[in-house]
Amino acid sequence: MAEKLKDPSKPAGYVFPEDVNPDGSATRNDGQKLKSARTNPWYVLATLYDEHKAGTDPWDWKGSVVRQNRQAWNAWAGADMSDEERSAMAEKMGLAASELEMPEPEYRKVLLEMFRAQMGDKTAQLPSSNERIDFSATYFEKPVGFSKYVFAGDADFHTAAFAGYADFRSAAFASNAYFRSAAFAPDADFQSATFAGDAAFYSAAFAGKAIFSPVKFRSTTDFGKAIFEKHVPEFHAAELYADTTFELPDTAAEQRKHWPPVRGRQDQYVMPAKDQKRAYNRLRLFMNQSLQTEEEQFFHRREMACKKELEGPFMFGVYWLYENLSDYGYSVARPLARLFGNFIVGGIWFFTYLWWYHSPISAWSILDAFGISFANVFPFFGLGRRFVDPVFYEQLGRWTTFVASLQTVFGFIFVFLLGLGLRSRFRLR
Repeated sequence: MAEKLKDPSKPAGYVFPEDVNPDGSATRNDGQKLKSARTNPWYVLATLYDEHKAGTDPWDWKGSVVRQNRQAWNAWAGADMSDEERSAMAEKMGLAASELEMPEPEYRKVLLEMFRAQMGDKTAQLPSSNERIDFSATYFEKPVGFSKYVFAGDADFHTAAFAGYADFRSAAFASNAYFRSAAFAPDADFQSATFAGDAAFYSAAFAGKAIFSPVKFRSTTDFGKAIFEKHVPEFHAAELYADTTFELPDTAAEQRKHWPPVRGRQDQYVMPAKDQKRAYNRLRLFMNQSLQTEEEQFFHRREMACKKELEGPFMFGVYWLYENLSDYGYSVARPLARLFGNFIVGGIWFFTYLWWYHSPISAWSILDAFGISFANVFPFFGLGRRFVDPVFYEQLGRWTTFVASLQTVFGFIFVFLLGLGLRSRFRLR
């Protein structure tokens, strides 16, 4: 059953400003209720020293607050790790190993008191660092900073909505990370993050930038049905896992829904075509290396669409023809339909010629007309002299000869494009 959206033009996870309640809870475009991040114990633990209240640029955030929040979280996250695990994780993230351990027993008491004060519960206890970190169905009203945070257990952001900038730069997900159906309203930055377990971004919606450069994915990664509204995800220098999937739209409408246009409206920012081309090129190369041919072909077509946008008027026309005649060498139906049209139009033309200049005509004249048309479209079969006496060809009018020549030229072009389409569809290299 299809989900009922308040505004079908917006992703399911979009949150309208008027649907945000005074207590920080909200309702998504698909009607799902979201809890306020301020009531989430893990969010409270992640922002013990204060939330990020500045703009979307993380460099504007208070350095002391960012550092204290991270140190408190990482001390909690590494409390149950062995010395070897701490050292390995710290080296991987470029942190001091001491940041992943409680500096002294009193520090944990300080964190607990701060946690209880913000939760408004004098009996509240800090969550275990090994249990599932549950941010599911949570509305993050403020910008979120998880840069260089260690997520020791499974991190669940399923159906979460981020109204502000989401900073996951250099974060480490030691277990599985679930961002299924999460919605990132502005930018999402995962630069240099590490996903040791499965990474699920299925149906996630990215309204702004989606930066995964240079992220390390160590297990199954799923971007199926993800929506990239204005920005192609950047995976430059990223280490993608072989089992990485993306949405391959079946129709033009689905493509417009899941991938950004090459050119946006004047009042709408869209990633420049030059940058889109680089992003698609990176994805195409990865799909080539992992032998995912259909995905490689899809990103190749998106890369070609960007090239078309960057070319001058003449080459723009060439790319336009290539796209419309064969979907950049991928379609079988388009050149086949044009081959058939070429054959039918020629047959009608020759039948009209026979009827006008060589009456009376018989039922065989129809076969003659379409036989001539077939011979013109496929001259390499050598059938040109089998249908009509050779003298007939010498009596053809100039226009009829011109039509026959055009049929031959277009026949070669459409057969070539049909061959490209068959080669692409049947994964021939």
